[in-house]
Parts: sequence; structure tokens; C-alpha cells
Amino acid sequence: MNKAELEAAISTLDTFIQIFAVLVAIGILGEVGLGVRHWILSRRLAVIQHAEDLNQEGAIAAMNKEAEAARRDAGLAMERAGKAEENLGQARKDAALAEQHSAEANAKAEGFRLDIAKANERAASANETAERERLARLQLEAKLADRILTPQGRSQLTALAATFPHGTRIDICVFGETLEVAHIAQAISESLTAGGWTIRQWRVMSGASVRGILVGSDPKADTTIARAASGIISTLLAVGIGANPWKFDELVTGAAGAGVRYGPREPMDAPIKMFIGSKQ
Repeated sequence: MNKAELEAAISTLDTFIQIFAVLVAIGILGEVGLGVRHWILSRRLAVIQHAEDLNQEGAIAAMNKEAEAARRDAGLAMERAGKAEENLGQARKDAALAEQHSAEANAKAEGFRLDIAKANERAASANETAERERLARLQLEAKLADRILTPQGRSQLTALAATFPHGTRIDICVFGETLEVAHIAQAISESLTAGGWTIRQWRVMSGASVRGILVGSDPKADTTIARAASGIISTLLAVGIGANPWKFDELVTGAAGAGVRYGPREPMDAPIKMFIGSKQ
């Protein structure tokens, strides 16, 4: 390489050196500028990051506080739940005890009901027995009580007699000497007499006896006589005095029948006959 070529090469290199020096200067300036910018931005980022850290720490502290409060609430809730469970267990025990007491009470109540039912049954039986005894006593008293023709009974018997022909004849024989027989015979006789009938009455003694009141009518007489005899029986029964129909031909005393007859010295020939004896 000659001198000119060397000088040209050197000149070219100088040119490149200058160019690269400018480029280097530009790079240095760019690096410095970018470094300063980088530093500024880094500072800003650090400030922002610090603020975010502070905010995050505050948020974390608040969250921790809330978490602590939540833990406390959870603890209280668990404590209340434990108490509630304990109360539930006690309530179940109380319920079981109450159910047991209820079952015992029901059993006692059932026993009381059975006792009451038995007592009612015994009371009903006692009442039934007492009623039977009362009725039996009343029947016995009624059986033993004197026959009495009340004023109403007298009126009914008199009214009956008045419906038949005036002067209808009836012969009455009284058996026995008791006052009861005498009184009932007198009451019947007076009532029929008041109704317009004709009465003849005898007293029969010496062993003859009749129970109750027997009435018979002559079958040869007209139907009015039969109805009159039947009416006497019905009226006496209606006022509570026992009376029964009897065969007319069997109602005899004296020579043709039993006992000795005291009274009118006339034959017993009325179409209606009545025998009055003791109640029993």
C-alpha cells in the first residue's frame, strides 16, 4: 500500500472514528438521560409501591381485625351453640321425664276410670237392689195396708151406680170381724146406695172365710145386670181396690153354703151378689 492509499485509509478511519465518537457521545447522553429517567420513574414507582404497601398493610390489618372479630363471634357462636346443645339435651331429658310422668298419670287416670266405673257399677247395682227392695216394701205395705175407698173412689162408684136403673138390687156378705173389712164394706154400700141402688147386707161368721172382694151376677138376668156387676169390679180396680168376678151360683152362705149368716131375715135373691172378705 502506497502513501496515498494509507492516507486515504487513515482519513476514512478518522471519519469513522469521529462518527463513532459522535455516536458514543450520543449513546452516553442517551444513557445518562435514560438513567435519569429511569431513576425518576423508579422513585415514583417506589413511592407508589410504598403507598400500596401501606394501603395493603392497612387492609391486611383491617382484615386481621375483622378476622379476629369473626373468630370472637365464631367462638361466642360456638359457645352459644354448646349451651344450646346442652339446653337441648336438658330439654330432651325434661321431655322424656314429662312423657314418663304423662304415661304414669295416664295409667293412674285409667286406674281411676276403672275404679270409677266399678264404683258406678256397684252404685247402680246398689240402686237397683235398693229400688227392688223399695218396690218390694211398697208392695208389702200396699198388701198389708187397709183398703180405703177415697172420696174420689166413692164418687166414681156412686156415678157408676147412677148410670143403671134406680133400685138395682145387690146383696152383700161381709166375712170376718175386723175393722178393715167392716170399713171397706160400709164405704162400698154407702156409695152404691148414694147412686140409687137397693142394698142388703149380711155378716157371715163361724169358720167361713173369703179373701178379697168377689162379685157375681145372675146369668138368667138381662145384660144390664151383667154390665153393672162388671162395672163395679172395674171401678174398684181403677181406684186401687182389688176385686174379681166369681160364679154367681157359688156365692152362697148359710144352709146352702159355709158359715152362719147374720142380717136381714130374707133370702139372698138379688141378681148381683158381692162377698167382701179379708185383704189377705
